[in-house]
Amino acid sequence: MRDKSVPIRVVVVVLCLSVSQGIAAVMHFNDGQIHDVDYEINDSVWVDYQAPGMKTTLNLLDDGYIRGAIAHEDSIINISGGDALGAEAFDNSIINISGGSIEGDFNIYDSSRITMSGGSIGCLWAYGSNHITLSGGAIIWLNTRNSQIDISGGAFGWLDAWSSQVDMSGGSFDLCLGASGYSQVSISGGSIGSYLGVSGYSQVSISGGSIGEELRVFNDGVLIINGRDFALDGQLFGYGELTSTLGGSYADESRRRLTGTLASGELLDNDFRIGNDARIVLIPEPASVVMLGLGAVALVRRRKNKEGMLKEKLQKVCCRNGGE
Repeated sequence: MRDKSVPIRVVVVVLCLSVSQGIAAVMHFNDGQIHDVDYEINDSVWVDYQAPGMKTTLNLLDDGYIRGAIAHEDSIINISGGDALGAEAFDNSIINISGGSIEGDFNIYDSSRITMSGGSIGCLWAYGSNHITLSGGAIIWLNTRNSQIDISGGAFGWLDAWSSQVDMSGGSFDLCLGASGYSQVSISGGSIGSYLGVSGYSQVSISGGSIGEELRVFNDGVLIINGRDFALDGQLFGYGELTSTLGGSYADESRRRLTGTLASGELLDNDFRIGNDARIVLIPEPASVVMLGLGAVALVRRRKNKEGMLKEKLQKVCCRNGGE
């Protein structure tokens, strides 16, 4: 009978080697010092793991390579060059990216902060009260939960914001920006190449920037547009609310056309569809509000002038007739 113990022992040895290599494939920096990496590390690097208060700094520089960088406990990672296959940040860590690349996923948690002015990331996933500041660089996909995102520059694929606060004054999205789960989004500049989606009780306010294709508002989402000279399907509309025509899914709605001028002076010219109880609210820009106010004041003055002239005429008539 053939002895099966040999192949079994071989499998056990291979598994043990794999486990031992996995355990050994971690390098710890937790001494509170600054570590410049301009060389290759074929292991994951954990910074300040279970070492609170050390604030160790890891600098990934040109010619540097790390299989994975994981920040813990108020640590700091600066990436100005080199490459990492992936990265994670926990526990109030600070990540500054001005160059280099993170080829895979970058996951951030637990009130961490990331500032990006250059470099590139495959996918950025943010969970739990993080603060993300983007002024440059490139990210294929941003997926945020309960986070604050400030965007003033950079090139991105798309953003999926859930229960997040987004302030966009610049930058560009090749595809789309989607807001859901009670998100609050303000867009005053930048561009969205394809469509803007607003759903799940989220509110998006637009005063500037450009959207290449369609506005999709559904599932109790609210889109507020600040501007003037609004027209619906070529007919002047003024200000007010636009709602669903069928009351069902936005996908069943016929596309309508909304044009106008945003508060920034940029043109609005987009197809839109509204589903369910969602709505688009068109409100006047501040300058238009001022003009409306001045118009109201002028109207009141004209009315008072007319009332004064009428009283004067009545007094003249009364005096001629001997009355008071």
